[in-house]
Amino acid sequence: MQSIGLMLAAPALTQALYTSRQLAAVPKLQFLQEYFSFGFLFAEDKWSRVATQVDFPWSWLLLAGSLYLFGLGLRSQRQQVPTMATVAMLPKWVPLATAVAAALFMLWLASIARHRALYLAALAILPIVALALPTIGRRSRIVYSAILRNSDTAKRATDSPTFLLFLLAVVAPLLLFVLSFKNSVANDRAFLVFVPPFVVVIAAGAMTVWSRRIIRDTIIGVLVLLFALSIPYNDKRPRSPNDYKALAAQVASQMQPGDLVFMRARNWVDAPFFYYLPTATYVTDDYAGALVSHPDARIWEVFWTGPDGEMNDAQPEKLPPSYQMVQEFESLRSRARLFVPSATQ
Repeated sequence: MQSIGLMLAAPALTQALYTSRQLAAVPKLQFLQEYFSFGFLFAEDKWSRVATQVDFPWSWLLLAGSLYLFGLGLRSQRQQVPTMATVAMLPKWVPLATAVAAALFMLWLASIARHRALYLAALAILPIVALALPTIGRRSRIVYSAILRNSDTAKRATDSPTFLLFLLAVVAPLLLFVLSFKNSVANDRAFLVFVPPFVVVIAAGAMTVWSRRIIRDTIIGVLVLLFALSIPYNDKRPRSPNDYKALAAQVASQMQPGDLVFMRARNWVDAPFFYYLPTATYVTDDYAGALVSHPDARIWEVFWTGPDGEMNDAQPEKLPPSYQMVQEFESLRSRARLFVPSATQ
């Protein structure tokens, strides 16, 4: 089942490689730290709130905790559940058909790519290789058993499904990370394919810790507290990289009848602002004509932060020198300025 899961996820690697940049920066060890800290949930992201990033020392505590639970999970005794008997009786043609279907789909994705089509087509071998993963897991544990001297520990750690999880959760990401020095695929989308096996082993380790009542009660209390604190935090959190809602609320509080809001025509970046301020009078073309027909109107300019971090003016044309700025409002990656004609000051 783990092998089939990897086959179904393999097309995501093709997409991740295609969207990666050929001249991307050399991957750093921090990237592995983020992977082994619960799948990039707390990684640095310029498009999210700064508060969602976990900095030192908490990031290292997360890493230590995840690796500790991962080690416990590898050592824990696997329990056979009744449903596993049914899973083990899957017909042999099911993984074979899944591998062929995934490989053909990846070849199709490569055929529609403009660049690196041959390189992407080579990834179609991954679902076929996944067919051999169960055999690789059984054969590799012989070497692993020779390294571990303790027979009981070796028996648990080299259990076939457990060792296959280790290959998928640790060995495969490390190989992909090394390959990223040649052609960078070290991004969240590519590595998320390997997060589920990593979480499965962590869950086994967590169950080992969970058996201790003091630790169990402490964890429950911390989780309840975090959930309670997350409610007001999420209520204040913007729903998009640019906080359109907060900016629109500030503009609405100072808006007067007859005000004009200059916006670009059919620009998707500006679109959410219309939703939060639907009653405003917007001008998306013939700005000079609007100034002539409304000589006494106050003008609002809106700015957004682009991917380069700079504030981009949403107004296509600058206002004449006769207009003076009298107010300015700021929100997360957004800004609005109010201009009035000099004659009305």
